[in-house]
Amino acid sequence: MATSQKSSISIKESVLVAPRRKAKLEFGRETCGSLEIAEQREWLVTNGIGGFASGTVSGNLTRRYHGLLVAAFHPPVGRTQLVAKLDETAHYAGIEYALATN
Repeated sequence: MATSQKSSISIKESVLVAPRRKAKLEFGRETCGSLEIAEQREWLVTNGIGGFASGTVSGNLTRRYHGLLVAAFHPPVGRTQLVAKLDETAHYAGIEYALATN
């Protein structure tokens, strides 16, 4: 006769989930208003399992590994770039403005 046993170890869900921190970064006109300066400011966001997103404040992809979605299918190597960049367009007062870089 099989019986089910409950584990004596109880782990709360709040222990397993890391607290989310909001990072607030602001770049003013002195940084974003100059392409030369904005291209020198890089950002990187990782997911903790080998994947990442990285780029520059200007949106230009200045390095081979810049991309919005780089997945590690076989960590720690074997990264694959799934999304390199997006080309944005703004519409204002009936006029279309291309915001793309590169």
